[in-house]
Amino acid sequence: VDFILDNVGGSYFQRNLDSLNVDGRLFIIGTQGGPIAESNISCFIAKRLTVQ
Repeated sequence: VDFILDNVGGSYFQRNLDSLNVDGRLFIIGTQGGPIAESNISCFIAKRLTVQ
């Protein structure tokens, strides 16, 4: 997918990143699943992702 509007956050963060295409965008609009998320940072670099 090209962009995701995420109102859950938490455990969905890495799953969302994995679903994004190259140059994809993730818009975080809520943190119902919690404000802390773990991620593999190389995913950001390899796919040139934008998170807002």
